Amino acid sequence: MKLEKDFILREMAGEYVIIPTGKRAPIQEGLLTVNESGARLWKKLEQGAGFDELVETVLERYDVSEDAAVKEIQEFVEILLQNGILIMEEDEYRNRDYYR
Repeated sequence: MKLEKDFILREMAGEYVIIPTGKRAPIQEGLLTVNESGARLWKKLEQGAGFDELVETVLERYDVSEDAAVKEIQEFVEILLQNGILIMEEDEYRNRDYYR
């Protein structure tokens, strides 16, 4: 799992925004805003974290169940995939037991 190189995360006016750069800037429609949790996950993805590491990050930081953490991360990953921001092998997390 890795982030597309033409996107960056910036904090602007107290909000975290994913900004297209380079070749993606003229074709990307709008900016994607993420919350603090999303920004934390983004930073872990920048460091090369896999799905399990993202789950650990959420569990360490927030008082949520593992099921809730997995669901939140699945939703975040799906948004990134749908917007062409995240690149991964098809079976990298979709075939995991916890992804349904």
